[in-house]
Amino acid sequence: GTYFLVGQSLKLGMPINNALKKAMQTWASWVESRVNPNRTHVFFRTFESTHWSGRNRNTCKVSRRPMSSTQGRDRSPISDTILKIVRSMSVPVKALHVTPMGAYRS
Repeated sequence: GTYFLVGQSLKLGMPINNALKKAMQTWASWVESRVNPNRTHVFFRTFESTHWSGRNRNTCKVSRRPMSSTQGRDRSPISDTILKIVRSMSVPVKALHVTPMGAYRS
């Protein structure tokens, strides 16, 4: 299972998406309180869908040519959470949204 420390409380079985949201909110709060947007540019990159396969997920199965469609992998709950938090921040953050691009090679 998964567990996360939130403040002084250990959260057992916290869903990954909830943990990511909490972590991103913590990061956003830190950026907003510590970064001077007149001196610093902030970038945050989403992730690309997995292209690993095999029993232990240790074989790269990248195709030789781009796929003709994303087959629904151009969005994910994780990327959606990242983008939602980045867009709500008071400090400008440039989201490098690579999830759709990566979906063509998965």
